[in-house]
Amino acid sequence: MPCYKTNKVIGKELCISKFTVDTHVKNIKEKLQLNKKGELIRFVLSNRL
Repeated sequence: MPCYKTNKVIGKELCISKFTVDTHVKNIKEKLQLNKKGELIRFVLSNRL
């Protein structure tokens, strides 16, 4: 079963704030015309990114 990380954990691993991660996720969703984080996860998994 896949293990998903929270934005807070991702931020700590990259030495950036959770809010920076939130902003990047929001911008990626907008560019891909996705509304929910689940849609983004589905996109990533289906495209093997």
